[in-house]
Amino acid sequence: MLAPAHQWLFTAFDTAIGHYRRYTKGSLAAVVPPGFRMQELIYLDSVGLLASAANRFVLRSASPTAAQIKLWDRIFVTGSRLLDPLLGHSVGKSVLGIWRKDSST
Repeated sequence: MLAPAHQWLFTAFDTAIGHYRRYTKGSLAAVVPPGFRMQELIYLDSVGLLASAANRFVLRSASPTAAQIKLWDRIFVTGSRLLDPLLGHSVGKSVLGIWRKDSST
């Protein structure tokens, strides 16, 4: 399950694309149905976290421009793929949870 992270980053853009909330690792783990065992729970897109925070508090843009999306896809995602493992997947604008159905249930 891939979800947007950190409620403090929530903007009108989230609403426009259908997000209702953002999650932390703890809050995402809390909504998983019983009978599943956590395999992995990590943050992704550390560079994007900084960009999202800048947008939220400085630019205050309701939606990204085409140029911003291109920059995100070409530069920020690549940077995050390199930086995230070095940071131990401890920060990011998205949270990834992987669960496996518990065979004992």
